[in-house]
Amino acid sequence: MNRRQSLASLMTLAGLVNGDHVEAWDRTGARWQGTADVIDPHLGFVWIFTPLGERKLLDIREHAIGHRSLAQINVTAVTS
Repeated sequence: MNRRQSLASLMTLAGLVNGDHVEAWDRTGARWQGTADVIDPHLGFVWIFTPLGERKLLDIREHAIGHRSLAQINVTAVTS
C-alpha cells in the first residue's frame, strides 16, 4: 500500500461511524467485511464485527479500508 492509499484510507476512516459497513483488504489480498464498532481515526484503527460474529482489528497502515454509511445502504435498498 502506498502513501496515497494510506491517506485515502485515513480520510475514509475519519468519516466512519458505528454501524457503517466496512470492507478491508491487506497486502496479500485477504478481504474482510463487517460492521464498524470501535473507531479511532487519530490512531488509524477500527474494530469491526464480521457477519460470523467475529471481531477484527483493522489498521490503516496494514489495510485498505472502505465503507458505506447506513444512510447510503438504506437509500440503495429503497431505490433498488
